[in-house]
Amino acid sequence: MKRLEVSGRARNEIERAARWWVANRPDAPTLLREEIEHCFDLLEQGASIGELWGERRGQEIFRVVLKRTKKKLYFSRPEPDVVRVHALWGGQRGREPKL
Repeated sequence: MKRLEVSGRARNEIERAARWWVANRPDAPTLLREEIEHCFDLLEQGASIGELWGERRGQEIFRVVLKRTKKKLYFSRPEPDVVRVHALWGGQRGREPKL
């Protein structure tokens, strides 16, 4: 089991996106939260998900695209038993986050 750490930035992005999703997706208001929670569960279980996206301060950063909402979750594994979530990003922005 891995310890999951969510940065303040990621927490804010998740909350903002979830509020928008609830207000604008009445047919599936909980879908985004469900996808994020599922991804967090997999990360905590140590599943090898995502693709190598780049490097930040000497750390490999991985990206996983949430299947139905198309949001991107960026994370690293700074220690063998830790997964750190850095950002949630919408694909519609047309650019990558500055991590």
